[in-house]
Amino acid sequence: MPTNQTFVRVLFAALARLPGLLFGRISWSAPPWVVGCGRRLTSFQGLVKAHPRAVTLSLCLLVALATGGLQGWRWWASHKPRTFAYNALRDVEVTAEAPAAVAAGAPDKDLKPGPLRVRFAGAPVAPLEKIGKDATEAVSLTPKTRGKWTWQNGSTLAFQPDDHWPPDTRFTVTLRPAALAEGLHLDKASLTVR
Repeated sequence: MPTNQTFVRVLFAALARLPGLLFGRISWSAPPWVVGCGRRLTSFQGLVKAHPRAVTLSLCLLVALATGGLQGWRWWASHKPRTFAYNALRDVEVTAEAPAAVAAGAPDKDLKPGPLRVRFAGAPVAPLEKIGKDATEAVSLTPKTRGKWTWQNGSTLAFQPDDHWPPDTRFTVTLRPAALAEGLHLDKASLTVR
């Protein structure tokens, strides 16, 4: 009666023959570069056995040179001269122009509130794509008043109120430089108008 070990041996022998039965005899020969590498490895082993100290010293020197080169390159990368781009800021003077006064004796039906204007001198500040369009993101008015901010041109913001200006009120105009053109230095970001 066969034992378990015998059964396992027979099974492995059958499995070992199975690829040959399915695919036939397969032969492989090493490419020339593998044979060449094997020869060089064999000669290197012979060199190590013949001159162990010289080979060890050479390998240590090679590792030291590689480490020194890497550290030297890292040092140079952190100490090499830097180039900086310099963008000069353009100075811009900001002024506010109060709405025009109503002419004395004008009929009530002809009364229309005049706009409040903020003018920029020194450089255009409006982004080109915003000229003639809504400018609410670039400026705010305190106390809040119903109306609309518009870029009249590259250097003028106008606020047209929906109703008449309240008498004797002091308004504060606050600019948001992030919504203006880049590279500007405003002399003031907040103005008071009466």
